[in-house]
Amino acid sequence: PSLALREELAHWSQYDPQAPYIGPKERDALTQQVDRLLPEGGTILDLMSGGESVFSRHQRLVRGVGIVEKAMRVNPVLPDFTVHDLSQDPHIPYDGMFDAAVLSLGIAYLSTPTEVLRSVYEHLKPGGRCIVVFSDQHWDPRAAVHAWHSPEAYGWSSRTEVVEFLLHQAGFSAIDHLAEPHDPAMYPFHIMVATKPSNR
Repeated sequence: PSLALREELAHWSQYDPQAPYIGPKERDALTQQVDRLLPEGGTILDLMSGGESVFSRHQRLVRGVGIVEKAMRVNPVLPDFTVHDLSQDPHIPYDGMFDAAVLSLGIAYLSTPTEVLRSVYEHLKPGGRCIVVFSDQHWDPRAAVHAWHSPEAYGWSSRTEVVEFLLHQAGFSAIDHLAEPHDPAMYPFHIMVATKPSNR
């Protein structure tokens, strides 16, 4: 692997795959919200996946993409996954089409997010959803790209504007923004839902 990839693997491999990335209360709240946005069945793409996902498996076929194999192996939602660094190669490493894609708490770390989201768009079935979960407080400053640290330096007033811009650049036009959960005891999460037109 390249030096950049080795450094990235070393950074993310330090996290215990058995330890939750976010607390159980926050994950339960997010799972309830994201589950409502996904079809009960179908094929779901879980991007930048790790030891846990923010949705339930149910009757879904879930395929994961991430860089830390040992984390994805303990994820009970993933029956299938591929070790692939989207910052090194932004193309989705699957040939099939998906009913929905979920990118949870990972967009801050993508070096070419527009290219990744464009590949997601191309792999979604018509009417499919791309669900992006992010937080203004829960992100690793050692790994996040500069635009996530300082969106105002690029002309954006918030990280919400950053994500919306990236989704538009990728080809999505129907974009909804949810801020969840509302419990003030929890740090804020945002959920962006971008839908691929049903005629494409």
